[in-house]
Amino acid sequence: MNKNSISHQTFKEKIDYFINNKVAMWGAKVAGQRHIASLRDAFISYMPFLIVGSIFIIIANFPVNSWSDILDNKYPWLGSVLIFPKRITFDMMSFWITALVAYNLCKYYKLNPIFPIISSVGFFIALTPLVGSGEASDWWKASYIPFGGYAGTSGILLAIVCSIVVTEFFKFCRDKNVRIPMPTAVPPAVTASFAALTPLFLIIIFALVLRGLFGLTEWKYLPVMLEHFLAAPISQGFIGKLGGGGCASNCIR
Repeated sequence: MNKNSISHQTFKEKIDYFINNKVAMWGAKVAGQRHIASLRDAFISYMPFLIVGSIFIIIANFPVNSWSDILDNKYPWLGSVLIFPKRITFDMMSFWITALVAYNLCKYYKLNPIFPIISSVGFFIALTPLVGSGEASDWWKASYIPFGGYAGTSGILLAIVCSIVVTEFFKFCRDKNVRIPMPTAVPPAVTASFAALTPLFLIIIFALVLRGLFGLTEWKYLPVMLEHFLAAPISQGFIGKLGGGGCASNCIR
């Protein structure tokens, strides 16, 4: 389309031309970027689990007084059973997203996905606030990961960062041949395990160093800092100006 034809277009036609020839092309390039595509495919793959969890949430919280009376008084165990699918879908969402993002990125790089997935989840756990029976200040002494919180939707950002960092590091080690050499007679499964040994060891060391460094700060954990600098400004700033600050804050937490 030449400049003369563009000059005779209406305002609506100029807008359509700009969207179709500029914005759409830019959007296609962004959508095709490997990390963005991995995130997109990960969340699309996880959508059925969210739908199933949502169905049980609706059933467990159905707004009928007689149904609420059944769950609260007659069969209280039934409410725990109905809400359990929510525990393994929404309240552990960050674990599954970590694995899915790493898997999709491994497909793009043609990596064996087993070790990057396991390492990504382990890296995420190493940086996540855990719960223990000791004092609150003993942030190294932890015995289990609670449902929800940073294991659920609050840890999505950390899950994305961990999966991308770990998978990129495995790709770097493969491209630079950073591995323990094995004889050709060794079975492929054993060779693959020893090839993952070096990057896995370095990832664990890096996770321990990060956990120790953030333990010296006021936040104690990396996801707490991310929430402080990213989630809080969004909920209290832009969304707050729209009149939904309180709701947004509750939703984020």
